[in-house]
Amino acid sequence: MKIRERVGLVAMVACATLACSGSEAAKPAAAPAKAAAPAVDHKAQGEAVAREILATFAEAVAEAATVVKDKPAPAAVRPKLEALFARYQEKMAALNVKRRALTEPEALRGASGWMDEHRGKAVFEKDNVLGPYVFHYTNEVKDADVAGFLNSKVVTLIDIGDAH
Repeated sequence: MKIRERVGLVAMVACATLACSGSEAAKPAAAPAKAAAPAVDHKAQGEAVAREILATFAEAVAEAATVVKDKPAPAAVRPKLEALFARYQEKMAALNVKRRALTEPEALRGASGWMDEHRGKAVFEKDNVLGPYVFHYTNEVKDADVAGFLNSKVVTLIDIGDAH
């Protein structure tokens, strides 16, 4: 066989191989499938913000209970409660920024739904913790300012955090 015949035969075999194998040999290897980006759970994001608001409220209630634990005179307790309120106002304002940053409808529903379900429980727990002190400052000491703070002003912290 002459060289020219060999080259022709090799070319024919190569063409036949490519044609017979379909396009499999001609196709480049498929790129590996990209992992799908994990879906963002917007509802959980909203619920997390609502949880944080009520957890911060619970901290404020616990701190207020510590301030009035020994039932000090109103003049001694009032400045401490005002300072506590100012500190937690700032914390709740920062949480409100997070709350307002929720733009996805599912996140908003998550935050509102969780808050609707748990806000009453948090206020009820506040009443259990601070109730004896509200009674003391209302009925025994007759100081409406301290009693009002413990009974209702502290609850406005939730409104500051959850405003939308």
